[in-house]
Amino acid sequence: MFRMTIAIFLLLWLSVSAYAVERPVTEPDFTAYKELAQTKLDATKESLQKDREKTEVRLDSQDKRIGDLNFTLTMFGAFLTVLGVVAGFAGWVSVRDRAREETRETAKIWFEDNASDLEREIADLRRRVQENHDLVEKLKGEAESHFKSATNDVQANAEATKDQIQKYMSDLAGKGASGESPPKVVDGNALEKMEQKLRNKPEAEYSFDDWNTRAFSAWNNSDFEGAARYWRSAAQATDPGDVQIARTLLNAGITLGQMKRIDEAIVMYDEVVLRFGEATEAALREQVANALVNKGVTLGQMNRNDEEIAVYDEVVLRFGEATEAALREQVATALVNKGITLGQMNRNDEAIAVNDEVVLRFGEATEAALREQVATALVNKGITLGQMKRNDEAIVVYDEVELRFGEATEAALREQVASALNGKGFRLLCRAKQCWADKVVRKSDLQAAATLFERVFKDNANKPMVQGNQAYTAFLLGQPEAARPLLRQALQQGGEELYTGTLGDLDIHPVPLDEEFRDMLETLWAEVKQQGTAASVAAPNKSRYIPAHALL
Repeated sequence: MFRMTIAIFLLLWLSVSAYAVERPVTEPDFTAYKELAQTKLDATKESLQKDREKTEVRLDSQDKRIGDLNFTLTMFGAFLTVLGVVAGFAGWVSVRDRAREETRETAKIWFEDNASDLEREIADLRRRVQENHDLVEKLKGEAESHFKSATNDVQANAEATKDQIQKYMSDLAGKGASGESPPKVVDGNALEKMEQKLRNKPEAEYSFDDWNTRAFSAWNNSDFEGAARYWRSAAQATDPGDVQIARTLLNAGITLGQMKRIDEAIVMYDEVVLRFGEATEAALREQVANALVNKGVTLGQMNRNDEEIAVYDEVVLRFGEATEAALREQVATALVNKGITLGQMNRNDEAIAVNDEVVLRFGEATEAALREQVATALVNKGITLGQMKRNDEAIVVYDEVELRFGEATEAALREQVASALNGKGFRLLCRAKQCWADKVVRKSDLQAAATLFERVFKDNANKPMVQGNQAYTAFLLGQPEAARPLLRQALQQGGEELYTGTLGDLDIHPVPLDEEFRDMLETLWAEVKQQGTAASVAAPNKSRYIPAHALL
C-alpha cells in the first residue's frame, strides 16, 4: 500500500515537470497547482487511514481467531488427556477384573479341595465362640447381679440404719435431750459407705436424700454439729416434701438440744410451727405437735416453767380433740409433762388435776403408748400425794396402777408398775414412821414394804433406789447388819443422787432410829467416795421424772 502511494506521487511529479518544461509557469498556475496537490495529498492520507483501520480490524480478527484456535487446541489436548486416562483406567479395570476372576477361580478350586476341613474348623470356631460368648454373658450376668445385689444391700442397710436412728430421734421427741452419747446403731457401715461416696460429690449438687444421709451418718458418729448443719441444709433443698422438711427441722432441733444449744433448738421448733402450723395433713400435724412438745421440754430445761406450761396448753388446744393415735400420744405427753412441771413448782393440786385429766382422757385407750402415759400419770399422782403426806391416798393410786397394768407384758408398763410398787412400799414405810408409836401398825407396814421392795428387786435387779429402800426398811425393822451391805451397794450404784435423796427421806416423819441410820449412811458414803466406786448417775429424764425414793 505504501509503495503504491509513492508511485502515484512520482507520476504526479513527472507530469508537473513535463508541463513546466513545455510552458512557463505563472504564479497563479503555481498556486492552483499547489492547492490541487494538497487536495490530492489529503485524499490520499484519508484513504491510507481507512486502509490502516481496516488492516487493524483484520489483524484483531486474526488475533481472536488465533486465540480461538489456541483454546480449541488446549481443549483438544485436555480431551486427549482425559481420553488417555479413561482408556488407562478401563485397561486397569479390565486387568483387575481379569486378575480377580483368576484369583476367584484359584480360590474356588482351593476351597473345593479343602471344603471339608474348613467346615470342620469353622464349626469348631463357632462352637468355641459361642461357648466363650455364653461364658462372658454368664459372668456378666453374675457380676451385674452381684453388683446390683451389693448396691441394693448397701442401700437397704443404709435405709434401715436411718430408720433406727429416726426411731431413736422420735423416741427423744417430747422427752428432751439427756446430753448423753446416743447408742450407736447396729450396723452403720452401709450408711458410712454412702456418706463416703457423697464426699466426692459437690455439695451444690446435693439432693434432700444426700443431705439427709450425711446428717444421719454424722449423728451416728456423734458429730452432732455436722448432723444439725446437714439437716438444716436438707430442709432448704428444693426436692423434699413438707413432711420431710418438718422432720429434718425437728431432728435438727433435737440434735441442737443434745449439744445444749437450747436457743437454737427452740428456733428450729418454732420454724416447724411457723411453716406448717396450719396444715391439715395428719403427718404434718404430728410433726407440729412433736415440735411444740419438744419446745416445751426445752423451755423446762431452761427453768422457763410458765412458758413451758403455755406451750403444753397450746398442744392441748390445737390437738386435744384429734382422733389420730400419734396426736393423742402427743397430747398425753404434753399433759404428763405439764403435771410434772406443776409439781416441781409446788403447785400440787394443779398437778394432781392434770394427772387426773390424763386418766380421764386416755384411761380406756388400748394403744401401748397411751397406756404408758396413763400409768406414768398415775405414778406421778401417787408421788405428789406422798409429798403432800397424803400417804393413804397415794397408796390407793399405786394400787390402781397395779390393778390396771399388773398383767401387762410391755417393758414400759412393767417399769411403771415396778415404780408404783416401789412407791407404795415407800409410802407404807412413811406411814409406819408416822404411826411409830403403834408397834402393830409399824411392824405391819414395814413388813409389807419389805415384801414389795423384794418383789420389785427380783424383777428389776440393779436398781439402787430399791436397794436403798430395802436397806432403810431393814434398819427400821431392827436388822442393821442386813441393811449395811444393801446400803453400800445402793450407794455404789446410785452415787451422790441416791445419797442426797436418802438424806431427804430421813426428814420425813423423823424417828429415833433415823440418826443411827444417818451415821451409817455418812460412814458408808465416805468409804464409797474414798474407794472411788460411786457411780455417776445421769439425772432422770424430765418426762419420766420421779423423786429419788420412788425412782427405779
